[in-house]
Amino acid sequence: MNRRSFGISVPLWLRLAWKECFHHRWFSLFFALNLALGLFGLVAIDTFKQAIQSDLQLRSKSILTADLSVSSIRPLTDVDQAALPSTASQQVTQERSLYSMVSSATASRLVDVQAVEPNFPLYGELALRQQGLVTGSSEKTLLNQPEVWVYPEVLAQLGLSLGDTLRIGKQAFVVRDVVEKDVGTSGIGFRFAPRVYIGNRWLEPTGLIQPGSRVNYYQLFRFAPDTDVEAIAKNLRTRLAADLRVRTHQDTSQDLLRALNQLNDYLGLVALVALFLASIGATYLFRSFLLSRSGEIAVLLSLGLSPRGVWALYTAQLILLGSLAAVFALVFSLVLLPLLPLLLGDFVPTGLNLQPQLRWFALAMALGLGGSLFFCWPLLGYLRHLRPAALFRENAQPRLRLSWGSALAYVPALVLYGGLAVWQSNSWRVGGLVMVAFVVAAGVLGLIALGILKSLEPLFKRSSLALRMAARHLSRQPVAAISSFLAIGLAVLLLTVIPQLRNGLLSELDASSGASPSLFLFDVQDEQTEPLTRFLAERKTPLQNLYPMVRVQIASLKGKDLRAEVDLESKDGENRDDGDERLKDRRHNLSTRATLLPSEQLSAGKPFRGRYDWASDRPAQLSLSQDFAEELKLAVGDALILDLQGVEINAEVTNVRKVRWTQFEPNFRMLVQPGVIEEAPKTWIGTVGALTPEEKIKLQQVLVQQFPTVSIIDVSQLIAQVLNILGQIATILQTMSLVVLIAGFAVLYAIASHQAQTRVTDVALLKVLGAPFPLIRKTLTLEFALLSASASLTGVVAGLSTSWMVNLWVFEGSPWVWDLGLPLGLVAGCVVLGVGVGALSTRQALRAEPKSLL
Repeated sequence: MNRRSFGISVPLWLRLAWKECFHHRWFSLFFALNLALGLFGLVAIDTFKQAIQSDLQLRSKSILTADLSVSSIRPLTDVDQAALPSTASQQVTQERSLYSMVSSATASRLVDVQAVEPNFPLYGELALRQQGLVTGSSEKTLLNQPEVWVYPEVLAQLGLSLGDTLRIGKQAFVVRDVVEKDVGTSGIGFRFAPRVYIGNRWLEPTGLIQPGSRVNYYQLFRFAPDTDVEAIAKNLRTRLAADLRVRTHQDTSQDLLRALNQLNDYLGLVALVALFLASIGATYLFRSFLLSRSGEIAVLLSLGLSPRGVWALYTAQLILLGSLAAVFALVFSLVLLPLLPLLLGDFVPTGLNLQPQLRWFALAMALGLGGSLFFCWPLLGYLRHLRPAALFRENAQPRLRLSWGSALAYVPALVLYGGLAVWQSNSWRVGGLVMVAFVVAAGVLGLIALGILKSLEPLFKRSSLALRMAARHLSRQPVAAISSFLAIGLAVLLLTVIPQLRNGLLSELDASSGASPSLFLFDVQDEQTEPLTRFLAERKTPLQNLYPMVRVQIASLKGKDLRAEVDLESKDGENRDDGDERLKDRRHNLSTRATLLPSEQLSAGKPFRGRYDWASDRPAQLSLSQDFAEELKLAVGDALILDLQGVEINAEVTNVRKVRWTQFEPNFRMLVQPGVIEEAPKTWIGTVGALTPEEKIKLQQVLVQQFPTVSIIDVSQLIAQVLNILGQIATILQTMSLVVLIAGFAVLYAIASHQAQTRVTDVALLKVLGAPFPLIRKTLTLEFALLSASASLTGVVAGLSTSWMVNLWVFEGSPWVWDLGLPLGLVAGCVVLGVGVGALSTRQALRAEPKSLL
């Protein structure tokens, strides 16, 4: 049976392409595995992101515990209640929550108090240690008795057991059960405080509800399955007051997904570097393969195969190899993706569905074909310059000619990677900057590599014979050496930048935990400021700062009435929580003081001048943090109208401040000059200086007894949580950077293996001339050591420089911590790996016999 048995005629160029792949198996395997390693990162990250999105969409109602919620920081009025849905088939429940200090006989701590009603939760279930699973229809004795359900850490930190007494404000509660798994939690990030559940009727007896107390009120709805929840939400946003927030379960899942996607975006950008390096290696391998096949190409052309047929042959070969790389990437994903949730730990929900999907194959195939074709296709242009007659001459050496035309042929590859960068970062700006950074970094490293390689031969001209030979070979093989240099240098740059930035952030946080506050006190009432100040002064732990705080809404911005815009535009339902409208519509914390804190400096404008005069027509002077001014697109001199509890205040931006938020000083995005908010109902926020752990425990215990409505945050515990999260993020990024480094050394191995095949004759000739085997082996070892050392050292210097610039320009001068062990370890490790890869890839060349010359 032949190929025409079924009426199928396979073109000659396609048959030849298959034979090329099959008869050059080692080249095909190297090419496909090298590209597959780069593909794996992007396929894995995209698959993980899709699994997260699907999981959150499925669990979105359980996350919100409702179809729709209406929330506010004030009780709903009769007018608000009248505007709420009145569908007969709905279920409704109410919740209230606030942060408060709770205490046992031996300790105290801040918790998130959740006051619930009988049919809580409307969706989902809680897992309690004693009672088991609790749903909306379950019996809950805490509704009628002073009982609490607590998180396990509350028991551990307060030294409590089931049946013990926990005091919340003025009311004592019995610890009835422990929440093993909460409803509505996503497993992403860290909690500000552990949760304590009580019945809604028991919140008033605690005495925590006072004028100015920060209480969140929730009205939760469950509708019939066929109800259009989005339509109801859209209608409510047009009818309810602007300070009421309407959210659907889809909004909640998107909020959680957005938080995790930010991490996924960074991981995707790092994975994109691995694909970029793999493409560099694939380009070199295909270039070398084309040069080695020049004689055969000349024969095909002489036998009548057209140049277009030769072009189709090698295009088909690239398609076959790109498809093979996609298959390898899918195999890697099947084996390694189940390990990804273990690496990401607390950032992901449990039980993710990471089963193979058609999307995997489509993504891997698209990227495999794109990476192979767009990077290697330009090399086929050299076929136009082939002259078969010239190649038949003895010692003819084909060359790839570089021209502006060949350089422009790489534009599609740059467009591909630019599109991937935008896709991974979800931002045209970030994606464009990353793409420019790729090109600039590769160009700069390439030029540095060329300069270093050209200087090696004269630099070591008086050194030992082995070192001179190693330097000479590197300087005379620039394409292979620069490709390997780029692969190692870019990987080491990433590995240097990430921990360096992490060290700077952690150093600043550690510094703030020592000299800056140990405790934050908030929800301090007006009448409590003097007794609290006196109380702390008597115990020789005076307040460091005490600032007033009110909630305001931006009513008008640069002459535009935002409330009218909200009524006409922002409440159309779709993206009310995103972008500028979200920032303008929500309420903001506002404080006042005349001077700057040590963590602030003016970036524009002038300091406040004098006190505000209510009898004057002059606007109140306003100060904005730089990030807030940029989000609202405001500058010095712009006018605002602030709605302060129904009183409109004309204000003008007087200055803009750079704020170092990591200093953990009580700071605000909006400050107004003294004289504006002093007479308004408000709360106060204060700080207590550095304390030992024992002093903190004792002080919190006495504060809870004397001032039960004052909430206390142990900043050192918060910093510990932040450090833990930063450590996890750094570990994840470092792991992905190691994948990049592996990709870099895979490129080195592929290039070195190909070079070794071309050097069999050189090694045999050295043996004929009497060179001892140790000298030859030493020469090859030094060659890879020089290449790895120079590339890794350049990558370290570039990484340190990049981290310094990011600290200066992005983190606005946060500490840049020099860690000598990291760069030294990277350089030493890369040299060892480089020598090992070199020994592995050249073992066949070292075994070459002199008779091979014959």
